[in-house]
Amino acid sequence: MTGLFPCVLVMNIHPPFVQRWAYFRDDWSHALTKICTFFGHRECILTPKEIEKLTNTIRFLIQIRKINRFCVGGMGDFDKIVTSTIKKLKKEFPNIKLELALAYLPKNKIKYEKDLNVYDNVFLPENIELSPPKFAIVKRNKLMVIRSDYIICYIRYQFGGAYNAVNFAKSQNKTIFNIAT
Repeated sequence: MTGLFPCVLVMNIHPPFVQRWAYFRDDWSHALTKICTFFGHRECILTPKEIEKLTNTIRFLIQIRKINRFCVGGMGDFDKIVTSTIKKLKKEFPNIKLELALAYLPKNKIKYEKDLNVYDNVFLPENIELSPPKFAIVKRNKLMVIRSDYIICYIRYQFGGAYNAVNFAKSQNKTIFNIAT
């Protein structure tokens, strides 16, 4: 079930340049919104056929499953490909939103401001900053799975954070599309 996902509005926590954070569920109109999250290996090169499969899968979710919110972690090659693909699809479907779920408080003001220009929403899950850095990505990934209805992934290897996140998604009975198969 996609329910309320706790996020924190980070305004008075350093670094001081962090000024624009949004609650994921900022009003009740989002309570029924369906969400798709992406997981993939940090280093990957998709073939043109796999990029076409990714684009068609996203288009299917938008048109048939009425998904309009897409969430990435923004940490690897697959996330960059997904971000680029969704930005192109926004021309065709202007109502879709691309969100970035951070695992850490941003330290670099320039990168943070760039993220604000790339994504429709940049958020930090509640209490994630209390997690040891080694575990913050794992916790963020689990929270991303919990809040999602669909997962699109690029999994070729049976190890790593993306693989573990997708296995967690399977245990949560999420609908999963693996672009790599």
